[in-house]
Amino acid sequence: MKRGRKMSKSLGNTINPIDIAEEYGADALRLALIVGSTPGNDVKIGDEKFIASRNFVNKLWNMGRYVTASTENVSVADIIHTSDQNLSKADYWILHRLQETHTVVTTHLNQYNLSLAADSLRDFTWNEFADWYVEIHKIEKNDAVLRFVFATLLKLWHPFTPFVTEALHASLYSNKNLMEGAHWPKNDDIPTDLKYKVEFDTIVELITRIRNVRSVYHIDPKESLSLTLVGDESALASFVPIIERLGRVSEVIITTVPAQPQSTASIALGNLHAFIHLGDVIDVEAEKLRLTKEQTNLEKYVSGLELRLADTRFTQKAPEQIIAAQRESLAEAKGKIAVLIASIHELSS
Repeated sequence: MKRGRKMSKSLGNTINPIDIAEEYGADALRLALIVGSTPGNDVKIGDEKFIASRNFVNKLWNMGRYVTASTENVSVADIIHTSDQNLSKADYWILHRLQETHTVVTTHLNQYNLSLAADSLRDFTWNEFADWYVEIHKIEKNDAVLRFVFATLLKLWHPFTPFVTEALHASLYSNKNLMEGAHWPKNDDIPTDLKYKVEFDTIVELITRIRNVRSVYHIDPKESLSLTLVGDESALASFVPIIERLGRVSEVIITTVPAQPQSTASIALGNLHAFIHLGDVIDVEAEKLRLTKEQTNLEKYVSGLELRLADTRFTQKAPEQIIAAQRESLAEAKGKIAVLIASIHELSS
């Protein structure tokens, strides 16, 4: 057993910060104490929270290694000028989201809401930057934007995780100037275009919906899909490589004909319509039977919940949180039934 856990056990609820820092890292300790904390309230803390914080710090470190290796031959200032860069719609999307995150984090810090600031920054870093833009960079290779966004993130993260950010900053810039003396980044230094951000939001939602279809029909993630997009080819063509890589799509057909092909799952996003071809990747008839069975089971479950919630003996005696949880489960089950009905209809058309 490690020393930190021995100390915690021997002193009851007491946690020795030195032992925790040795076991999980000082940055992980800082994050664990900040995230989820509110003024005047006790904070539940333990190994699970330390591990989650350590995992995020490791994620940040691995992102830094990728950015440093990918942009080692790029000389870029801390400011990107739109006129000097050939920015894609994905670039404008991540820069706009960086600007929005910067505003939220700065506002929370000025109001001493450290936990809310860290939450917003972590969501952007892990989800939009790591899970989306880093993968997009492997296609579009805009090293200047990748480096700029990550360098800005390091400055935003520095108050929370000073050790890993200092190490990554030194690696990124190959100098000995400490971040501690750096200026807080300015929102005016981040070029944005709301039109392109909105357009790319649609593509992110499309890829997310493609992944959801995989989940509904139990399609293996390694199985490639064919996709038909209804729209203007000149407007959609630049997105095809991103859709193919992030959506695991092997073929994208762009057409102006809105009719839904047979055995496809449809996705409607404003003016954009997409159809995922399912006939080549699933047994349509077997899948209809599976979905119908799942729908029947859920409908029985819904009936039971509705009877319970209609019973005044239950609603008058049960704690409010129990009743609220039952209502939430009912709404969730009804939502799943609606998805199943739509899926069965698509397979039948």
